[in-house]
Amino acid sequence: MAKYDFHRLRKEVGITQKQLAEKLNITQGFMSSVENGRNLFPEDRIDDLQSLFPQINLEDFEIKEQDTVEKNQIGANNTSSDIQINDPETLKMLLSFVHNREIVEKGSREMDVEEIKTLRHRNDKLNDKLESLKDNLEKAREEIFKLRQENLILKSLLEQNHIEYPINADRQ
Repeated sequence: MAKYDFHRLRKEVGITQKQLAEKLNITQGFMSSVENGRNLFPEDRIDDLQSLFPQINLEDFEIKEQDTVEKNQIGANNTSSDIQINDPETLKMLLSFVHNREIVEKGSREMDVEEIKTLRHRNDKLNDKLESLKDNLEKAREEIFKLRQENLILKSLLEQNHIEYPINADRQ
């Protein structure tokens, strides 16, 4: 079964993946999976493809078997990878990597926990200071209110006794 470079074919013809899928009466998702090598293009549809592009020689877009990379093969059957998953040294290296990453992540989490504790402590101190300032502000407002009340009483007493007092021009 031949594989074709549909991406290159589409670019040369000047159509989108969706347009090609519509012309072949297949879904764009299937066309995408064929183009990306996850599915093979059905042999019985090659004539349909050729009839769409009679001026194109499909052999020019054929991908040779040795040029294909099996994207779905994993593990011992993976002939396109330099990594042998069943190799004991590779497994040791992967386990070491995972273990070291766990240590780093644990250390990072511990640092995060310490940083969070520090931030919470600072936040608590700031909240305490804020509460203290609120209390002081309330006391100052109460004192201002009392002083204004006393001032009004004094003015009233002075007026009742027909005593003049200096008027501050700024406060009229």
